[in-house]
Amino acid sequence: MFHHRILALRWVLLAALCAGCLASRTAPAPLRVDARYLQAFDAVEAALAREELDLAERTLALWRARLVVDRAAAQRARASAGDSVGAATPLPLTAVEDAERMVERLELVLAGRRTVAALALRLELRRVPGREELDVVLAVASSLAVPVQLDPGPVNLQVERWSIDPRTAHETLPVEVLALGDVRRLAIPAGGEAEVRLATIPIEVPAGSIATRTRCAAQLRSGQIEREGRRLPLRPLRLPDAERTELPAWVPAGPVEPAELARLVALPTASRAALIERAVRVLPERRAEALDALREPALARTPEEFEALVPVLRWLTGTRNLERDVAGWRALLQEARG
Repeated sequence: MFHHRILALRWVLLAALCAGCLASRTAPAPLRVDARYLQAFDAVEAALAREELDLAERTLALWRARLVVDRAAAQRARASAGDSVGAATPLPLTAVEDAERMVERLELVLAGRRTVAALALRLELRRVPGREELDVVLAVASSLAVPVQLDPGPVNLQVERWSIDPRTAHETLPVEVLALGDVRRLAIPAGGEAEVRLATIPIEVPAGSIATRTRCAAQLRSGQIEREGRRLPLRPLRLPDAERTELPAWVPAGPVEPAELARLVALPTASRAALIERAVRVLPERRAEALDALREPALARTPEEFEALVPVLRWLTGTRNLERDVAGWRALLQEARG
């Protein structure tokens, strides 16, 4: 009985994942699964948790083959003794049927995982022409040979805006969370792409700031995928963050080469404002290169001179947990050198 209660509770959670996102929006009744199937269930659950989809598929195939044998035995026992509580049967037919339904739902989970694995979901931040706003876009690229329909469901969107003042090195970091309703369905062609706008957000560069770095994180809370007539569950999914840097009109628009920033770092007389101005203009994809280039001249500075580099290092690494700890930042550069 104890195993029955544990498995029923765990299956309630799994059933919500499988069917909670379907058109009816109603969760299925929990299945009462015999303890003799607990080992198979655990094996499938563990394989799915590790994203070992081939192993999950093989385990489900073995379990389904076992159910064929158990169903035949239960039907023979019912024909001879009836399906009563006290009947001496290998396994009640109702228990076999519940296990079969659970396998079917697990197979839907597996098919959903395989379909999602063939989809590349990403966030993009795009400047709205003529306005101080950004469109947050969900883009999906498919490598499948068949078209699919994606219903992302509700989305949590976290927006972080990191601004820096070049004169004082003062930073602001407001964060807000937007709970978006069900997102419009995407029809993704075979081997193609589709996209949908999730939200439009203001850029908000504070007065005096030289740059605002907007970073968005999104989590799909639930949803479904329709593939070849089957509705497959979409588990909660965290998307890769999207980031964009906005500069005010008075800042030169051209990007700065990492070598140029390193050359300025080598000058102990370079002002903090000049260092910050160069750092925010390094393209995001070249920030790691800039850190490598400035490491040696930075470590050659005295601790007092090094302090002017801390805002630059914070911006390039995106790391804020060291705050203004000069010794900590020097140690971080030393470790990267080694």
